[in-house]
Amino acid sequence: MSVSILYHCFGLVKVDYLKTEFRHSTVTFWVRLRERRCARCGSSNVIQKGKLNRVFKTVPIGSKLVFINLEIRRFYCCDCRVSARESINHIALPKKHYTKRLTSFVCTLYQHMTVNDIAHYLHLHWNTVWEMLRGHLEKSIPTARELRKLRRIGIDEIAIRKGHKYLTLVVDQDTGRVVYVAPGRKSQSIVGFLKRLRKLKAPVEVVTTDMWIPYISVIMDILPKAKIVFDKFHIIALLNRKLDELRRREYWINSKTDRDISKGTRFLLLKHSVNLSEPAREKLNRLLRVNKSLALCYEMKEMLYHLWECKTKQEARSFLEQWCKMASSSAVQPLMKFANKMLAFKTAVLNYFDYPITNAMVEGINNKIKMLKRQAFGYRNLNNFYLKIYSIHQSRYALIG
Repeated sequence: MSVSILYHCFGLVKVDYLKTEFRHSTVTFWVRLRERRCARCGSSNVIQKGKLNRVFKTVPIGSKLVFINLEIRRFYCCDCRVSARESINHIALPKKHYTKRLTSFVCTLYQHMTVNDIAHYLHLHWNTVWEMLRGHLEKSIPTARELRKLRRIGIDEIAIRKGHKYLTLVVDQDTGRVVYVAPGRKSQSIVGFLKRLRKLKAPVEVVTTDMWIPYISVIMDILPKAKIVFDKFHIIALLNRKLDELRRREYWINSKTDRDISKGTRFLLLKHSVNLSEPAREKLNRLLRVNKSLALCYEMKEMLYHLWECKTKQEARSFLEQWCKMASSSAVQPLMKFANKMLAFKTAVLNYFDYPITNAMVEGINNKIKMLKRQAFGYRNLNNFYLKIYSIHQSRYALIG
């Protein structure tokens, strides 16, 4: 048989073909290295002192499993006077029972199949497949050279389990790549990474985030030149929480008739008015007619959407100040608290008009991570979970786990 097949199909370089065995659904190629060289100094002035055979699993041929039976010889080197087995590092990693070509094949299949599917197809243990993939996934962790290019980043958290267990994510807004993952959502979660960016002199211009104080304080302290941009989705989400807080409070102080009217209106209040159907709009209007506080808060929420429709930063500044003035004079406590917070972080809100970006990309990655977690039915090893998150920008929604 021509050794060209062994080279092109299985990556075996400079080997001599000995024989082929066919047993049941397997094919075994018997080979040995062509050159007789010392593994230490590379000298060809060697004397053979023994041999052994090792079997390695490699890329299958259709439904046939393929093995390489490699004859490994022990040589005594007359130059360096050392006795050692010949090197096979170009074929397989030390102490592994599979070839490097099979590892590359598994990494290719991983783009289209789950780990369980790969293990089943290749008749490998799940842990063996993951062992092959780990080295491939570790290449997804950004290097210092890549971090030096960061200009615009987004920071957000994602809940990974019940009991307020969170992960903090940092995403490159230009490429959609996760560049940092850490447990928790405290200032300590990102302080180490931001200090590393400062040390690497990364030209970070913009940081998009929500109105979470621990993140804001750390960013301002470590990256004082970076502009913080509040994500408009999170601003509206915070106002919706205030609106829902008011709805719950009003429910218990209203009469039974008014309570009946307010039932089933929670999500109608939280939706943007343009997304309401006609029956839903009529039901919401019935509630707003009998509850003036909710009506005022809802109208103020709908008015706030127009902030991001302003043409210039100065126009937006005037609109925001006027809106906050109206909210502060409304005598609705949740609305007044929100207005005070908006005034306190007015600069970060208005930075959107200099850098019109949002955390939409980060939220999309959060959805991918949730799908990843559901498909895998959880992860026992968080380090494996982090590796998957670092490579998630290469995955498809249809098949992530």
